[in-house]
Amino acid sequence: MKIILLGLAIFSTQAFSQTTYYTNPNGVPTGQAQQVGNTTYYSNPNGVPIGQAQQVGNTTYYSNPNGVPVGQAQSMSVPTQPTAPLTPKAPLSPPSMFNQQ
Repeated sequence: MKIILLGLAIFSTQAFSQTTYYTNPNGVPTGQAQQVGNTTYYSNPNGVPIGQAQQVGNTTYYSNPNGVPVGQAQSMSVPTQPTAPLTPKAPLSPPSMFNQQ
C-alpha cells in the first residue's frame, strides 16, 4: 500500500510540475532551474548547479557564482494547440492544364 501511495505522490507532482529554463542574453535556452526551499539554483545542460536565480518583480535573473546577473529565466509550457495547420491551405501541386473540366 505504501508503494502505491508513493507512486501516486510522485505521479501527481510530476503531472503538475513546470520546468523553468534559463536563457543567455540572446534568448537561447542554456540550462534548467531547480528550486530548493526558497533558493532557486540553475544548472548547466549536464544538470550541475552553477549559480543562483533572483526574482525582481515579474522577471527572474540568474547569476554567475560571483553573484553577477548574467541572464533571464523563463517558464516554458507545452503548447495546447498545434503550431501549424493540420491540412495544407493550398494544393500541393499546381492544377494541370490538361485536366480542365
